[in-house]
Amino acid sequence: MKNGIVAQLQNQIIFVKTESQKNFRQQKFISMTKKICQAQKYFFKISWLLCFLFSIKNAVAQQDAQFSHSPFLAFVWNPSFAGSYDGLAAGGSFRSQYTLFNGQPFSQSFYAQMPYAKLHGGFGVSLVNDFAAAHRSTDLQIQYAYKKKFSFGMLNAGVQAGLLQYSLFGDKLRASDGSYDDGSINHNDPSLPSATANAFAPDLGLGTSLIADNFFVGLAMQHVVSMPLKFATGNGSGQVSYLPTIYLQAQYNKDWNADWKISPNILFKSDLVKSTLDFNLLAVYKKSITGGIGFRGFSGKNFDGVVFTIGYQILNDLFAVYSYDLTTSSLRHGSIGSNEIGIHYRLIPPPPPPRGKLIYCPRFL
Repeated sequence: MKNGIVAQLQNQIIFVKTESQKNFRQQKFISMTKKICQAQKYFFKISWLLCFLFSIKNAVAQQDAQFSHSPFLAFVWNPSFAGSYDGLAAGGSFRSQYTLFNGQPFSQSFYAQMPYAKLHGGFGVSLVNDFAAAHRSTDLQIQYAYKKKFSFGMLNAGVQAGLLQYSLFGDKLRASDGSYDDGSINHNDPSLPSATANAFAPDLGLGTSLIADNFFVGLAMQHVVSMPLKFATGNGSGQVSYLPTIYLQAQYNKDWNADWKISPNILFKSDLVKSTLDFNLLAVYKKSITGGIGFRGFSGKNFDGVVFTIGYQILNDLFAVYSYDLTTSSLRHGSIGSNEIGIHYRLIPPPPPPRGKLIYCPRFL
């Protein structure tokens, strides 16, 4: 009889433990589900905001600079990536597009960013300088990103604000009705300057991203508010504006084996007037040598080129990369392709010292 009562009590205890563990797992699952739903709502709210702002257009056309190193330059156009590394990160690239083509574009980009735990995020700065034919633009931005960590990754929201400077070299322009005899410049158009004209305007950008262990996805908008860049000419005035431009980028990292890692990267950029699609497939060997191939364009009509990339990890914190674009459009007849070289530095913070027993020196007590 006594043994039967003990057995019943043991069964009840096991049942209570089982029910308690089941309830704990259910509560944990419900809590995780709620966090995921909150993160999804947060991400989609920002995405809808960017899409709403993107739908407000102005009828002007000036595109952002083009780079083939998009897998390494997400910091430049998406402020939500600021502070994504543990320490200081800085880098940039120099691009010669359609080399030897008359009026070819030259573009430079630079970024620097670092985390700031007290504000739950990070700060950054980005600079893009673009020179093409008679145009030059310089865009300087200060960035801040707020970061929230979830079990599935880091969710980020960023904002950037700065100054956009535009220059138009009037002496390089040639109008159909202009007069240019004996070195004189007369465009016969009051909206065109005969010398260099400069204009300045504030610039604003927004971005959001999700960073996990083996992938990231980001959505950003440059030039959220299209401010006209007005400049004076000899007989009047002119203006240029930058359309709001969407950047949608994603990358997946796969460890193929102990030596190789494969990273496909895609970047879609559009201002609703023109759109480009960059795809790059990168392979990293022993965390040292990077090689890759990619392309730019949607179809045969706007297929611009094939991109070949090679990179090398010079030091643990220093990486150099070079790309060559084989031009496939009609511009291939006047150029020898495009060249781009980049350098990226990451200051890896030292590990914290091991905690041990604290011993006070009696001399300084």
